[in-house]
Amino acid sequence: MGNQTETPGLDLGARPLTGSTAVDITSGIDLAEISDGDLERLKRLASQWCVVVLRNQKQPPSQLSGLGARIGTVSYTPGLIQNTDWPNVYKLVNYGKKRAITEKWHTDGAFSERPAAYSVLMADTLPLAGGDTIFVNQYAAYDALSPAFRKLLQGLHAEHVWKGVAHLRDGEPDPMAIHPLVRTHPLTGRRALYINVLSAMGNIVGMDEAESRALLTFLHDHSIAIDRTYRHRWLPGDVLLWDNRCSLHAAAHDFGDEERIMYRIVTEGERPYDEPYGDA
Repeated sequence: MGNQTETPGLDLGARPLTGSTAVDITSGIDLAEISDGDLERLKRLASQWCVVVLRNQKQPPSQLSGLGARIGTVSYTPGLIQNTDWPNVYKLVNYGKKRAITEKWHTDGAFSERPAAYSVLMADTLPLAGGDTIFVNQYAAYDALSPAFRKLLQGLHAEHVWKGVAHLRDGEPDPMAIHPLVRTHPLTGRRALYINVLSAMGNIVGMDEAESRALLTFLHDHSIAIDRTYRHRWLPGDVLLWDNRCSLHAAAHDFGDEERIMYRIVTEGERPYDEPYGDA
């Protein structure tokens, strides 16, 4: 378990899209008719490669809740107001670049006690060009740290707080949770860095603000190296399945005022943990 640099296995006709991050499925799977066994295999691929790309899907957004319930316990991001008629399905629209809260590297729901495990994002209306979604592999980010730095991170926890950027209902406090900076993935056994957009992180437990900012800023900048990324250029019918426990993602808001409508669900994960290190 722990730090295991490896080449993840392939299944379902999966084809790597970069050296470490993302696969697409060439076997023609239809999410509207997928078997339970194949859905579990897709989840495993997402946990190994961070993101799975499925093309030419015909499933409407109204059926996303049903698909999500088959993946896991469907949840709703704290602080977000329900904006569709379908339970736990969130509609992402173009609010303009100044209000684009997804343009910075983040992981979904980190300010929950049990943050999102898998996210599913479906394209509905796309701009003529732009609006790509980019992913970066956090297994690789952890593996690239020196042994001495990995030892420094053992046992450290940080605050995740969504301060003032959520669409909060009146009177609701900012969602907040404390999680380890390194987490062990329950399916792969690999360790991944677990951070978020810096504006949504408080202090590292036991450190003051200056110490926390210095360490978190380093980890953030280290986490987004270009050789660990995959950039998805959306086509009609695309659906992405990704694992928030081992990846960060961001959306490029380079399409001006054009319409971009996506539908998303998230499934609840376990409480983040890091396994004992022993003598390692």
